[in-house]
Amino acid sequence: MPTTVRDVHVENLLSGRRMLVEWTPNPTLEGVSAYEIWRSTQEYQGFEKIAEVNDPTYQFIDKIPYTFGIVFFYKVIARDASGYRSDITQSNPVSDVTFDDFEEHPFRSTTLSYNSFVAGEVPIGLINSSNTSFTTASLFRFNTVEVFVNGVARVRNVGFTEGSNQTSVIISPAPATSSTVTINYTKI
Repeated sequence: MPTTVRDVHVENLLSGRRMLVEWTPNPTLEGVSAYEIWRSTQEYQGFEKIAEVNDPTYQFIDKIPYTFGIVFFYKVIARDASGYRSDITQSNPVSDVTFDDFEEHPFRSTTLSYNSFVAGEVPIGLINSSNTSFTTASLFRFNTVEVFVNGVARVRNVGFTEGSNQTSVIISPAPATSSTVTINYTKI
């Protein structure tokens, strides 16, 4: 079984929308094949696996939704080719906070909770190479929508537009039948 991953640290990048998680690799003799990155908004509970990178990668950039003043905690777990993992309970959480000052969000007029942010939602709508209209599960704040087709971000007002009813998103050109579409946004 791999030992606990050491020297894990996190750094806030790019105006608080990216968190860089880095660590020291486990000794070669442990046969680590991958590292799992786990995240929570609580220091000692609620961790969920958000990514996995293959050895010899020793960093991960977490692309987080619009979040102001939220603390994210991370743990990195080593896994070997047999599926054995280092003990998550022995891993110390590391954290950083998203920015929370006027320069980073000058038009914020309300306090938002972590539950206001939706990341990776699969919108309602046919993916059939001709449909361009998709619907979110909740009302969204204008200018908070991010659209990803096959993991690639679309550019606002070029690759997608927000509908006036605050639940519709128009994606152009239409995603191909085999595409995956995900949306991030801030709920009203």
